[in-house]
Amino acid sequence: NRLLEAAMRNNSPSDSDLRAVIVNRELAARLTFDNPALAKSLTTLETTLGLFVEQFGAPSRDFQIRGEDLNDDRMIVQHKLAITRHLLGIRLGAHLTEIVESLSNQRTLSVAQSVRAALETAGAATYYEARFRKSAAEIPALLKQVNRALYGQRFAWKVWQATIGKESREERETFLRTQSQRDRKPDIDQDSPPSVMTFIDALEETLLKKLTEPAQRHGKPTPTQGQVRVIYSQLCDFVHPSIGSWKTYAHTEPQAFKVVISSCSRLESLQFLWFGIGECAATMSLLGFQALQDMESLRTSLVP
Repeated sequence: NRLLEAAMRNNSPSDSDLRAVIVNRELAARLTFDNPALAKSLTTLETTLGLFVEQFGAPSRDFQIRGEDLNDDRMIVQHKLAITRHLLGIRLGAHLTEIVESLSNQRTLSVAQSVRAALETAGAATYYEARFRKSAAEIPALLKQVNRALYGQRFAWKVWQATIGKESREERETFLRTQSQRDRKPDIDQDSPPSVMTFIDALEETLLKKLTEPAQRHGKPTPTQGQVRVIYSQLCDFVHPSIGSWKTYAHTEPQAFKVVISSCSRLESLQFLWFGIGECAATMSLLGFQALQDMESLRTSLVP
């Protein structure tokens, strides 16, 4: 609580996308059917978010690079590791902020979209941290991995930027045709980011490795293989224009043979997720946070 209060004092809502916010207590109780344990899982998000705000919530942060650093691959890696870690931290914290705010404003689709995005970013943090550590003994190999994390892309940004300022319709059409063909048959290589499912699998591997033994020790249910993939699949189906549209806005009244569609969504429709939205988002984000802390440890170990 002290951490959260300090974070809220130091970050006004306009400071950054990542800011300390509080779950509506009455709403938390209603969504969890007045089950104190489940309600606590929602408010756990506040503490988790507080960790991100403390580490990454400053309105801006400078990473000073000296000219001579550019001639030293080890120094370049250190700088890029710090920048990668900070960018992932801000992004994951921003997703958590959106989750809490969407919960309090009862925006069901925004909650589902933000939880899904949090899983993707937490998965990216765990994936890249493992790759960085595996490559740490060889600076050129580590630099390749860090560059992939920073610059990996499937959209031809440089070509697009060079094209949009030109009046040639032929050049624009060539770019559009090339990019659309690339989208239909994505070529994943060392210069493009891994697939999102690769991140999700990395998150699941970390979950099984780090939470199985503590759960057994405290007599709690242990995570199982496939759990994170199933959660992600549920969230994707929910936010896509498929059955998620029905679950979000429609309900039936069987006795009256009636289907009711409301423009006001029902957060209760997200209750099907494994151990609830709050604990799911907090647990996965904490795994991502730990990966970011491990990245910092790796970076400092490279200091001569």
